Amino acid sequence: MKAQCEMELESKYQLPQKLLALSHAKTWEKAKLEWVDINNFWWEENYCLCGHSIIENCEIVNTKNGSSAIVGNCCIKKFNKQLNSHLLFSGYRKILKDETKSLNATLINWCYVKGILNEEEREFYMSIRNKRKLTLLQLNMKIKINLRVIRFISKR
Repeated sequence: MKAQCEMELESKYQLPQKLLALSHAKTWEKAKLEWVDINNFWWEENYCLCGHSIIENCEIVNTKNGSSAIVGNCCIKKFNKQLNSHLLFSGYRKILKDETKSLNATLINWCYVKGILNEEEREFYMSIRNKRKLTLLQLNMKIKINLRVIRFISKR
């Protein structure tokens, strides 16, 4: 059986090869630019496209050909730091523990892009997310939105 370091070294190089095979582009530098959207994310024991075991799963979608792939949160950071998948997970984790907590800006914007929030809800949430004292109406609206986000993400 191979040592853990050797397996990690081999799997590290599988991600570019496997994503390139699913891409329209023919070079890794160009192919990385095609994978710019996290379609969904969830916690589940699984395997990343690179071959290592993961718990934080991200489904990414190729903007050129519509291909999708499951990639671990750590691997996403290695090839596209702008996706901020760690902020999606941390924001979601926070409201799962306490539905009165606030979503972070990254998760609010992701929810807006995915159609979970409309423009008015997005603007509302951005305006109250850092406030410590909310009116009862604001708190109820925030909880209602948080529960919708939880239902959407956990429906996978």
